[in-house]
Amino acid sequence: MPRAGGGARTAAGAFAAAALLLPLLGAAPSAGAAPDDTGRLQRAFTTASAEYHVPLNVLLGVSYLQSRWDGHGGAPSVSGGYGPMHLTD
Repeated sequence: MPRAGGGARTAAGAFAAAALLLPLLGAAPSAGAAPDDTGRLQRAFTTASAEYHVPLNVLLGVSYLQSRWDGHGGAPSVSGGYGPMHLTD
């Protein structure tokens, strides 16, 4: 049986998520990214979003928080992460 107020809680959660991610959607990738890289990454995120049923704005938000979309030219960051998702071993 659904709990009272569950819809309001869901709506509040969605609103909070949107409010936190909205600034990230307008953020530009780092100046070091080539235009071809930016388009390639956008297509990769769009494909991953559809394939794994994860909202695109969630993937973009997580990747921005992890790396500020700085790929470091393929080299690891100072903390050993690679790429926009800051993947590590």
